[in-house]
Amino acid sequence: MERQPNHLSPGWRLAPSWNGAAAASASVATGVLVASLLTRWLPQQSAALVLLVSVLATAAGFGIWSGVVAAGFSFLAYNFFFIEPLYTFTVADPQEVFALGVFLVVAVAAGSIAGRLREKTIEARNYAERVEALHQLSVTLSGAATIETIVTAVVAEMARAVSGKAVVLTRQGNDLELRAAFPPEIVLTEADRQAARRCMRRGETVSMPATGWEGAHFEFRVLATVRGPAGVVGLAPVASEERVAASAEPAVQAILRLASIALERTQLAAETAKAKAEATQEQLRSALLSSLSHDLRTPLATIMGAASSLRQLSAAMTPPEREDLLAAIEEESARLSRFVSNLLEMTRLESGPIDLMRDWLDISDTIRAATGRAERQFPRARIGITMQPGLPLIRGEAQGLEQVVLNLLDNAVRYAPGDGRIEIDTSGTADWVTIAVTDQGPGIPPEDQERVFDKFQRLRRDDRGEAGTGLGLAICRAIVTGMQGTIQMESPVSDGGGTRVVVRLPVPQQPSLEEVKP
Repeated sequence: MERQPNHLSPGWRLAPSWNGAAAASASVATGVLVASLLTRWLPQQSAALVLLVSVLATAAGFGIWSGVVAAGFSFLAYNFFFIEPLYTFTVADPQEVFALGVFLVVAVAAGSIAGRLREKTIEARNYAERVEALHQLSVTLSGAATIETIVTAVVAEMARAVSGKAVVLTRQGNDLELRAAFPPEIVLTEADRQAARRCMRRGETVSMPATGWEGAHFEFRVLATVRGPAGVVGLAPVASEERVAASAEPAVQAILRLASIALERTQLAAETAKAKAEATQEQLRSALLSSLSHDLRTPLATIMGAASSLRQLSAAMTPPEREDLLAAIEEESARLSRFVSNLLEMTRLESGPIDLMRDWLDISDTIRAATGRAERQFPRARIGITMQPGLPLIRGEAQGLEQVVLNLLDNAVRYAPGDGRIEIDTSGTADWVTIAVTDQGPGIPPEDQERVFDKFQRLRRDDRGEAGTGLGLAICRAIVTGMQGTIQMESPVSDGGGTRVVVRLPVPQQPSLEEVKP
């Protein structure tokens, strides 16, 4: 929570204030009244002790000089009310003159000591508050992730430190931009901006003009970092003609150092994130080029080789040999088609916002369509379907969901053994529809189960099949997430092997018949 600037009481003043003088008068008057009552039973000299208590109370509450004034009033009151002759300022007994002098010295000394103790107490309290404020600021800045958070905390603490107003301007190209102000309604004049630019350019403090002269309304301090000035801070005490108090200077310098460190850390974090993003993009670019190089060149080479053999050696070939070459052309063309389709689908999903919740879908029809396509593409695949009757409708994109199921079947066929069976289980509740695709392959290690959903991430090729392009599961996650669902992998499923991919899609409020009419 943002803290408001507070105005701490000064430890002592160079002259007594009207409040201090009034308090001294009231305290001495009370002391005279109490002493008058006590002297009925106690010796007359006890009145001096009561008046000393009045002096101590005044000094402890209002400072040194108020205590000195109370000492003077007590001296006069003691002489007037308690020294013979009463109610005059004359002294009948010369010995009483010495007693009065001692009383005045003791009263002044007691008032000074009590006032000094008050001053030290207030200084200690103010110091503790400044330390606590700087600690809280350092905690806030250490966890700040954005420049806005940093400057908002800094400007509030600066205003509190100088008991006035503060602004923060940061470098924006070749100029400075106002990023935070306290109070927020502050508007900088052109003179303020020129003074801020001069502070930034010179790297030194630019003070406010002398009283009566026009100019900036703030004293500007530079936010210096290892890489050069990151911005400036403008400070203005409550009274515009005053400079920043010397007592506030240590806190101001500490806040400047904390702000500079936090801004530099934020800049380094932004540069690190940018470099990491560029490295990631470079890795994706390299992976894409590698995938294109292999996954396009290999089927094209097979197709070109088979077609060339048919054209040149067709007459010398037996019918089974020609059938094998035609089957190779057909298989590699289908493989190339799947790769290009996945590449285009990923490009479509990343090109901009796409409405994947636009249609009402019967998930049974979508799964049957995807299974039919898979059986045509993978004739040797054994696919079984278990479907709960009466599944609710969902919102989504039919083409996208069909692509998800087809990619999951493609992945299962690729890594399942040749005679392994692939099961599709579909079930539903009032809140979710679940599609689970299970194969009997070797399984996927736990450390790879999340990674395989990233683009261009592929398991190593082994005896059981070919590595994919690394786009199929990434497309599945993008589409399912766009339909507000989840997708996760479970492995092993049974007997130390097998993989199950589970897709869960939300069930919205079911539509009326008019809403689902084609």
